[in-house]
Amino acid sequence: MAKIWDLRQARCTHELNEHEDFISDIQLGKDGKSLICSGGDGYVSIWNRKNGKLLAMSDQMDDEFLSVQLMKRGRKAVLGTQSGILAIFSWGNWGDMTDRFIGHPQSVESMCKVDE
Repeated sequence: MAKIWDLRQARCTHELNEHEDFISDIQLGKDGKSLICSGGDGYVSIWNRKNGKLLAMSDQMDDEFLSVQLMKRGRKAVLGTQSGILAIFSWGNWGDMTDRFIGHPQSVESMCKVDE
């Protein structure tokens, strides 16, 4: 579960609790209104950060998602996995990954975008 806090009022405004396991990473969407969450349960979830409603959720994968980074001006989401695979989703198409890169020898626990 993740909680969204309003720091001005010092209170929790929303709880994101659709994941069955830990949420490993959160990124703000290109629109500034959505949050993309990667989870240890193999799900990717998209939330409206203003009202806390679930907008979309991926099919469950056989691997833990540990990190997320938006690429291609927010049109692609790259997720790092426990097994070292980079899973790529197209924004708005969250059912199954659209591509993947294999071969990384260890888990991908964090990512840093250097350039578009």
